[in-house]
Amino acid sequence: MDGSLLELGSTLSLTEEEDEGVFIPHDISRPSDPFALTLFGRLLSPRPANFEALSRTFLNFLRPAKGVNVRRVVYNQFCFVFNHVVDFQRTLALRPWTFDHNLLILQELSPGADPETIALDWCPFFVRVHGIPYGLRSTDIARLVGATLGVWEDEANVEDAISWPDMLRIRILLNVSSPLKR
Repeated sequence: MDGSLLELGSTLSLTEEEDEGVFIPHDISRPSDPFALTLFGRLLSPRPANFEALSRTFLNFLRPAKGVNVRRVVYNQFCFVFNHVVDFQRTLALRPWTFDHNLLILQELSPGADPETIALDWCPFFVRVHGIPYGLRSTDIARLVGATLGVWEDEANVEDAISWPDMLRIRILLNVSSPLKR
């Protein structure tokens, strides 16, 4: 039977009209990113989350001006679709988020990336570093310490990092799947 299918397939041919392809020019307008104002989140909990309670708590605390839609993706993973860029940026700035004493990792998707392959392992934290003499607290030291502990997240936190009187306060991205450095 396999031989007969191969023989039939070899006898098929396309007409000139069927053989024409579609030419897509490079300057054609592309659709906008469907995940432009979308955050993907993962709740680090051994128990399944109460989806209704999570979305209600999130909306009550954030109080978005233009609204946000919360959708369950899979077990303890969620999608937050914002209707306005201000609400989106505010949610990112207020990270890290928690729900029911568990960390909620939120991350935006880079353009062209696949939401099914996003690794939700990185979360921003403020870290306090004690024991650095006041005279050595500078932006370079803050960046150096931040890069040693994790990934330096934000240039905007440099001035805030050195303004504390008895410590260095920096905002870095930490990989929550690996142990903390001492």
